[in-house]
Amino acid sequence: MLTKLLLTLAVVLAVLYGFRAFARLAAAKRRLNPPRARLPAEDLVKCPTCGTFVAAASPSRCDRSDCPYS
Repeated sequence: MLTKLLLTLAVVLAVLYGFRAFARLAAAKRRLNPPRARLPAEDLVKCPTCGTFVAAASPSRCDRSDCPYS
């Protein structure tokens, strides 16, 4: 009976220390790799000539001669 109790206690302690070690590793990984700042989203419009999508705020010209964006 005492053997079962000691074995159960050893398993519980091993799991507890395993979770703590995992949490420390995860915290260290977060410190080494901080989250990147998110870039703001831009609306896109479809070019009527070539069909590609360009930024609505500042559309850029494609290589086609009949491109409507300047």
